[in-house]
Amino acid sequence: GSVVNIAPWVFTIAASTLDRDFSSTITFDNNQQVTGASLFVNLPPNQAFSLILATDGKLANATNRDA
Repeated sequence: GSVVNIAPWVFTIAASTLDRDFSSTITFDNNQQVTGASLFVNLPPNQAFSLILATDGKLANATNRDA
């Protein structure tokens, strides 16, 4: 056999054996907060970042499905 999608497999297997939590909290303009998974732990604190759809931030040669 062969592995087609290596990265998700690595994260899936690693996630079942790691004792770490990759979570982050988003605070919206109305102060509503949502906590979810994140791999970006080194963003500057107390700085606003835009929340966009993946399809809006894709490369020009990428399909919406690949975004």
